[in-house]
Amino acid sequence: MSDSVNHHRTLEVLTAEPVQSRRKPRHWSDEEKAQLVAEALSPGANVSAIARSQGLDPSQLYAWRRVIVTRLPKYAFPGRDGVVQALAPAHLIESGLPTERLLAYIAVSKYADGLPLYRQEAIYLRDGVEVSRSLMAPWMGHLGFELQMGADNILER
Repeated sequence: MSDSVNHHRTLEVLTAEPVQSRRKPRHWSDEEKAQLVAEALSPGANVSAIARSQGLDPSQLYAWRRVIVTRLPKYAFPGRDGVVQALAPAHLIESGLPTERLLAYIAVSKYADGLPLYRQEAIYLRDGVEVSRSLMAPWMGHLGFELQMGADNILER
């Protein structure tokens, strides 16, 4: 090899724009929410794509859908003014988005069908739903904690 070969190095200077300050969240009217939820409930709709087209996080649209779709009975009593509405049912994960149906589906897929969370993540992603395994794992831990008393009772018999 020859030492007389000159190696030229180039240096590229990168410039960056300052990060824009966070935008204020948009306040959606009930009519706009209902319209987006109706669109998301239509057969074959991709909830994530609908949410992103409006600049929303898909989890927000799922939350609106859960609130709007949950139908609670209203009661009117003779001799009393107004209407009383039943309380919403409690959820296993109080301030979370997953319904009991979703938690049961993930748990059955994982424990009864032997489908690991990383495979479930890929299946959901293929359907356009972003649910990471790092999110599903704590859900399964919380579900196990909630079901522990029932499991202990069954094992004692």
